[in-house]
Amino acid sequence: MKRPSGVDSNVKMARTTDFIMLTTSMRGEIINTYLKKDVEKVGEKGK
Repeated sequence: MKRPSGVDSNVKMARTTDFIMLTTSMRGEIINTYLKKDVEKVGEKGK
């Protein structure tokens, strides 16, 4: 049985959105870890 094309595009959109959200959250975590390292370095210099 063939699904209507609208359903397929909705599924693709949902997958793309999930992928974007996943990569964005991963990027956020990476940025946060870098920032924390920088903050720790600055804190050590300030001592």
